[in-house]
Amino acid sequence: MPVRPENQPLVSVIVPIYNAKNHIARCIESIRRQTYRNLEILLLNDGSQDVSLAVCRMFAKVDPRIILIDKANSGVSATRNLGMRRAHGVYFQFVDSDDTLQPYATELLVEKAVASGADMVIAHYNRIEPPKEKEHPRAPRRVEEAEPGFDPFVKVQTFGFLLEGAMTKAQFAYGLMQEPASFYYGVMWNKLYRADLIRTHPDVEC
Repeated sequence: MPVRPENQPLVSVIVPIYNAKNHIARCIESIRRQTYRNLEILLLNDGSQDVSLAVCRMFAKVDPRIILIDKANSGVSATRNLGMRRAHGVYFQFVDSDDTLQPYATELLVEKAVASGADMVIAHYNRIEPPKEKEHPRAPRRVEEAEPGFDPFVKVQTFGFLLEGAMTKAQFAYGLMQEPASFYYGVMWNKLYRADLIRTHPDVEC
């Protein structure tokens, strides 16, 4: 069920950026065009030596939801950690600078998080490889457009039990160890995280 606009929790979208001139404009525009509107978009320029910062500044001038942070190069993990410290959202969503979000991506993630009360929601994805820009269709269409019975979130028969969009912490930990490919090796960009889970554990970092 869609979350009513007046009840939409703030989502902090954290984007670490380093020398991303070939992708960053498309990435930012895909975030700005999300059907889910209550966003705080943190663009963290990690000491880029190309025009990435200039592109970010252009977008920051036209979208008040954008917070631009320019910093010396420290690597993607430290940059994400800074983004989490500066973020105000109820949820964190991480986007890499060469990612492009489907227009409904954040909306679907939040719908699942709110409905289930989950601390983390995992979604599928499309992998696009140059030079042919070949897509590996792992990202869902909207649920109502998908095949009957298709769930765009975790639903696989694996390591002895059926995952249907939610699992216990013990199941997740076991599954991550036994079949890491099912969780795409622990990457951050196909997930939504409850921010309080991280804020109440300050020793947790990227």
